[in-house]
Amino acid sequence: MERGERYIPWREAKLWRCIRCGECCRAYIVPLKMNEAASLTRKYGPVVVYYNGKYYLSKKGDGSCIFLTKVNGIAYCTIYLERPLTCKLYPFHLSVKPMEGVSEENARIEFEDMELYLYLDSLCPGIGHGYRIEDFIPKIVDLWRIYSSTR
Repeated sequence: MERGERYIPWREAKLWRCIRCGECCRAYIVPLKMNEAASLTRKYGPVVVYYNGKYYLSKKGDGSCIFLTKVNGIAYCTIYLERPLTCKLYPFHLSVKPMEGVSEENARIEFEDMELYLYLDSLCPGIGHGYRIEDFIPKIVDLWRIYSSTR
């Protein structure tokens, strides 16, 4: 699946809420910043993989995130309060450039002095449920700024 095929513009999704299914913890490989990798390794031991010059969270044998647990069918992150920024942003993807092959107009947001493009991972089952995405935009942009500044 091409990147543009996997993402949809936020205006086409309109609503989102985490339904605690844990699919993101199975389908997604979590990239880490160097400081996140160091912190998690210090606290939890060998939970980070280094591959092709980048750090990632380890996976369990079933392919799920090492920190995913399920209780009565509900997914929980065992490090929720200290989860990586990538996890905090999921299923949102914010960019200064539009994705090729995806509606530019439906993804565009104007926030403060910036023109940005906001997409959602179409594999997330929480799309179309819950809360208005436009209400999340300030928080998404704040997290994205933190993520971008630590690259």
